[in-house]
Amino acid sequence: MRLMLAAGAVLVGSIAAIVLLALQLKLAIAIAGALGIVAACVITRRPRQLLLFVLVALVPIDAQLVLNFREHLGGAWGVVIWVPLMLLVPLAILAVMDHVAASAPRPWRLGRWTVLVPLLPIVASLPSFMSSRDLTLSSYELLRMLAAFLIYLYFAVELRPGDLRIVVVALFAGLLAELPFALLQFATGAEIKLFGLESGTALEDLGSGQVRRVSGTLIHPNLLASYVALLFPMTLVFAVRASVPGALRALAIVASVAGLVLLLLSFSRGSWVGVVVALPVALFLAARFRHLTVLRTVVVTLALAVAAAMSLALPPVLDRLTSSDPANLEVRFYLNDIAADMWRSAPVIGVGLNTFTEIAVDFDVRHVSTVKPALPAHNIYLLWLAEIGAVGALGMAVFVGWSLFQGLRAARLRDRTGSLIAVGFVAGVIALYVGEIVSFSTKADPVMQMFFILLGIMVALLRIHGASPDRARAGAAG
Repeated sequence: MRLMLAAGAVLVGSIAAIVLLALQLKLAIAIAGALGIVAACVITRRPRQLLLFVLVALVPIDAQLVLNFREHLGGAWGVVIWVPLMLLVPLAILAVMDHVAASAPRPWRLGRWTVLVPLLPIVASLPSFMSSRDLTLSSYELLRMLAAFLIYLYFAVELRPGDLRIVVVALFAGLLAELPFALLQFATGAEIKLFGLESGTALEDLGSGQVRRVSGTLIHPNLLASYVALLFPMTLVFAVRASVPGALRALAIVASVAGLVLLLLSFSRGSWVGVVVALPVALFLAARFRHLTVLRTVVVTLALAVAAAMSLALPPVLDRLTSSDPANLEVRFYLNDIAADMWRSAPVIGVGLNTFTEIAVDFDVRHVSTVKPALPAHNIYLLWLAEIGAVGALGMAVFVGWSLFQGLRAARLRDRTGSLIAVGFVAGVIALYVGEIVSFSTKADPVMQMFFILLGIMVALLRIHGASPDRARAGAAG
């Protein structure tokens, strides 16, 4: 009976996905995909685990439906409905069914702060609505932030110990799946069209000519690089820890190699710097929480240093760092100047959530043509200050800091797999937000989704293992 109900829940969610996706995709593709998921759930008799795997693995595909579309960069461009959010429908139904059928109550409640702090980006952005010239765009972004919170909430409440291996495999598989697309783009310059979105290459001028930057299935090379930077430290620590089960470790090694190739082919300097800063942190934490011996840590560090030196020796990489088109850098600096001017015009609450590109023309005193077509500031911190002011930026900073703190707490737990995930999360967040000094990728859908999924896993780990400071300290000795 439960199996029939579970299959029915999956079918309901899949039909809803079909109806939504059919507005943008060929109906046959949507039906085939939905029926394939339903069939797999029925055959395996593990619908929740399978849906969880598909949800996580699909994040880099950036599958979504956008209603009320309008040309806009740097935030939501309409009412965005993510495919992972659609998959939450059957997952939520299954969760309610399990809760009703359970003979003993399940630990559904989270701590007060684990609910309130992830809502802080939304709450801290609300004052900016008072100064927003485009409440529609601001509302779009607010809805998208709420969707990310719902994804976080599901993982924080519903993730179980047996799900960790499934989630890790899905994370690594999704990253690995980007490699063939990226290699095809690099070799041929081909465009990739998936789920109504188009990804291609970008040609950048260097001192010795041009370089082709790839984006995989994501929209832009910088976005691909940020996504990889968030996950690459995790693949690395799983790859170098000797006690990780053989198949999972092999997948982690392959995913690490794929991540390195993707980072190089994206030619994203910000993410390169972010990863270089984050990897020593990952190795230090892995050694600190006894995932690595001192000798292995030294050996891996030296190997990474050699790999970095070899990468720098590649002419395109060196030229990208030293001989990039000066005009490219000049535009970025100018956009950041505009962001600073915006913040000075409304220092407390900003000019309005998700409205930078619409207001930039008012501050474009040099009349630079590249600013007008809607390029956001290439510094997430200045973009926060410009759009949501000091109040919103403070809220975002507290949220990011709290997220890192949860990761550090989870890294101390006895659960070796969970602790390793947490080490990778902390280093990945550092890599991401160092790179954000010259980017705004955290406002893009795939990076936002993955960040909140990983944060939900951190909170779930603490929930599963008690989340008390004493329990966390005891875990450090494991």
